[in-house]
Amino acid sequence: FFGGAAAALTLWRPYRQVFGQQHFRFPGMQAYVRLISRFVREGGAITLYAALLILLQLIDSFTVTKGLTASGIAMVTAKSLKGVYDRAQPLVQLGLVVAASLSTTLLPSLTQARQARQRRQFIRSGAELVHFNLAFALAATAGLIVLMPAIDLLLFGDTAGTFALQLYAVAIVVVAMINAYNAILQSLDQYAGISVALLLGILLKAVINQPLVVKFGTAGASGATILSLGLILCLIYYAVPETIKGASAIRLFVPKLIIVTGIMAAAVYAAVGWIPLSSRMVAAGVTVVGVLLGVIIFLAAGTWLKMLTLREMLDLPGGKLYMKFLQRIKRGN
Repeated sequence: FFGGAAAALTLWRPYRQVFGQQHFRFPGMQAYVRLISRFVREGGAITLYAALLILLQLIDSFTVTKGLTASGIAMVTAKSLKGVYDRAQPLVQLGLVVAASLSTTLLPSLTQARQARQRRQFIRSGAELVHFNLAFALAATAGLIVLMPAIDLLLFGDTAGTFALQLYAVAIVVVAMINAYNAILQSLDQYAGISVALLLGILLKAVINQPLVVKFGTAGASGATILSLGLILCLIYYAVPETIKGASAIRLFVPKLIIVTGIMAAAVYAAVGWIPLSSRMVAAGVTVVGVLLGVIIFLAAGTWLKMLTLREMLDLPGGKLYMKFLQRIKRGN
């Protein structure tokens, strides 16, 4: 409250200077109806996609415990298992932050290219957005899956429900790709299709969640989340222009990405996966070493296999410094 009041007092004088002499004319109710309609349509789609995982978690709140008790588990145990399952949410959000932090730097250029009608620049930025989101999301997912026992012990004191959490971590990749294609479609003012895809995905989650929980426990809830997100991704991908799909060259990019991610995951597991997790201190050490080692190996393997093009490397934050560093190494050799 006090911060808002201070901001209002600070801005009052410049506001009066800019708008004090202007007179606004009522444009008519029809203009406001169009504005409200656009606000609800576009703003609603943006808001719902921002809260996508929260909406799916809301469905879990109503169905997971019921499904567990319906399978014969006591209520106290079911609530405990639901609490363990809820651990996945902050971990997935953390993975999405890591995955999207670099790729979001491309969103302004995507919008500018669209507004300036620079078709070639728009296609290139869209393809880079897809590549960056997929690469960093898959790396974050693989890292979480490999290090999940250590992270689970470090943050929550035990390793309960590790498989369900590892399965839920796959949502990072799917949501990251949804966000990438969603950003492209929003920049093209295509809101109807993405809204329908979102509603169908949520509906699928609501329908299949409890039956899968009854049969597979909390892992079933994770599977239902992945399936619903997969449906949304498929529907959105279908609506993406063919020019973006062709420029992103997923068939050429994905094999290299899988190899790089596999090398990273195998190396991290070989380095720290065998260490007994006897305490939180050990888990902290395993997590820190695993993350640092994973980042280094992912960068090295990606550079070696030329996973990203030179232009994509330069467009990354810090990419120019990294390329200069590689040039110095080559000169030194």
